[in-house]
Amino acid sequence: MKKYLILTLFLLFIPRISPQSFEIHKFGIREGLSIELTKSIVQDTFGFIWIATDEGVSRFDGYNFTSFNKIPEISFAKQIIKLRDGRLILISDLAVFEIKPALDTAYIKMLIRGDREQKPGYIWFPKSVFEAKDGALYFSEGNAVVRYKNGRLKRFLLADSEISFDFFRAHHFTELESGELLLITYSGGFYRFDNKADNFKKILKPANLNNLAAVEYLGNGRFLLGTNKGIHDITLKRKKNKEQNYEISSSKLFFENLSISDLIVFKERLVFSTWEKGLFSIDTTGGSLNTNNYEEIGDVKIYSLFEGSDGSVWCSTERGILLLSKSLFEQVDPGKIKQYIQDIITLKDNKIVVSDGSNVYNLKKQSNGYVATKILSVPNFVVISLLRFKNGILAVQTNGKLIYIDDSGEKSEINLAHNGIFIKYMSYGVDDDIWMLVEGSKEIINLKPDLSYKRYNVSDLPIENFTTIFSNQKGEIFAAGTAVDINLIEFNSSRDKFESLNLDLKIKYKSKVTINDIDFDKHGNPVLATSMGVFLIEDNSVSILTQFLMGMEARSLAVDDVNSVFWVGSSGWCI
Repeated sequence: MKKYLILTLFLLFIPRISPQSFEIHKFGIREGLSIELTKSIVQDTFGFIWIATDEGVSRFDGYNFTSFNKIPEISFAKQIIKLRDGRLILISDLAVFEIKPALDTAYIKMLIRGDREQKPGYIWFPKSVFEAKDGALYFSEGNAVVRYKNGRLKRFLLADSEISFDFFRAHHFTELESGELLLITYSGGFYRFDNKADNFKKILKPANLNNLAAVEYLGNGRFLLGTNKGIHDITLKRKKNKEQNYEISSSKLFFENLSISDLIVFKERLVFSTWEKGLFSIDTTGGSLNTNNYEEIGDVKIYSLFEGSDGSVWCSTERGILLLSKSLFEQVDPGKIKQYIQDIITLKDNKIVVSDGSNVYNLKKQSNGYVATKILSVPNFVVISLLRFKNGILAVQTNGKLIYIDDSGEKSEINLAHNGIFIKYMSYGVDDDIWMLVEGSKEIINLKPDLSYKRYNVSDLPIENFTTIFSNQKGEIFAAGTAVDINLIEFNSSRDKFESLNLDLKIKYKSKVTINDIDFDKHGNPVLATSMGVFLIEDNSVSILTQFLMGMEARSLAVDDVNSVFWVGSSGWCI
């Protein structure tokens, strides 16, 4: 049904050129490919990518290429396909090979031997292969098609008018919903396979149709045909006349100035390649219609296209292979939102809130992208941080004020400012509250769900400059920063104050140590990322987590308490 949606819109008008929606990755000799002249690509059941090249065949595991080029007849490969049972079929000028992929290797054997002369029992410079529903393989040669079934070959010679003299393309096969096998020749002739006569019978030849390089069957008699004069959209209709049982009910021509080499239709996108003008696609996502011209690819000759299992597009070209994967990022309203983003948070209902400094925007995902709506403007100050709070968001300004915006858009101001301070760090508590560290002041602020707040004076504690505050699953609140040796303070709820932990330090540095980040293991024990390494606190005893990081500055930390994995990051590295 989606294929029809594309072509229905496609028939209405030629859409405008728009920015590309794929990321483009190139692989050539530098990346490990044995040769850059590639002809065909397929993906096996294990996910490996197989590439037919002029040297043979290569397998790509996402990191490395492995070449299988030792068999002489495997050179000058033309096409590789995957059969329904998972086997691969590779055709070259002088042979047909069966490939059985495995995780660590592949088993390759010659299935059909070729010859430089066309004779019975041998394949002769095949250009393409097709698997029929009955398991038979059909190969296209310049002046014939060959069937391989039950270990036997049969050649069906074509009329002289149907001969292909092209080095890369010959004839095409497809099967209709009725199970009928159709042959579409390079010269544009349509043939139906007659099972009783065991031969192909011509049913029609559309006018002005020649040099067919690509065929895509869309169902219900509708075809896309790529030629040297654009894309033909043709629909066949069955006639009552048994001798001429099909006729053309509609025919359109698009992109007349392009010589098409291949085309594929999948999901809501038509992708087509050319012999000399690069790659194009038509995208109908969300009902809109955009044509993408992938200028980054350039005017490279593209031989074939393949749709990966993840919706990516692989291109075989004269300069290696190209991978077009769906873009993970898209630009959001660059004309409205400034380039310097202060903070960003995600909310329910696919909403996103972002601060670009003096403005806060609500981003709403729609079918054609994101729509940005301004929900707060503070022209003379900067919104440096955002936090999801209650049924809304909390915006922190450089003047020390907090603005609470509930989901209905109502705003409430909380003025924490005194002596020009501002909030530099916020963390969730265990009672739907927020704990905040204040820049330039030795105090910690606790914001309650009713928007009331309380200040805690921590000037009598040994930490000189606070950097982080966190709570664990037990409800314990810890704060840390820069101090002599490793120091941590904890909130005593019964006394309603912060107190220093009496830590048993196995190593005393007697110099300033900064705790940059805190997380907790599955038992709720604090794990500290510090300027001197990563430490674990158990029963108030401090021990180095790993000697490997001893003396190294750890800037950030995340603990996967399910798998007991510790992630540590710093400037230039992450382990």
